[in-house]
Amino acid sequence: MLAVLVAVGIGWIVFKAVSYNQAQQVYRDIAKAYANESGGLFNEKAPVDLAALQSEYPDIVAWIAMDDVDVSYPVVQGDDNDFYLYND
Repeated sequence: MLAVLVAVGIGWIVFKAVSYNQAQQVYRDIAKAYANESGGLFNEKAPVDLAALQSEYPDIVAWIAMDDVDVSYPVVQGDDNDFYLYND
């Protein structure tokens, strides 16, 4: 019985890790596809062209990027507060 629980636990961890890595790849692909070559706020380079990105993905309201901690993600707002908790 313990072996079954351990196997299920390991399977769940692997599933979550694969899902997380797939989402990370989607965010990297979007950032590359919509990279902004012009300057952003405070004369820093903006990570993405937000207007072009919003034309294809209207739920994106901002992009958060912090180079020191390797964070670069879209900020989305759906019709309800739960949709993007479970969707990319």
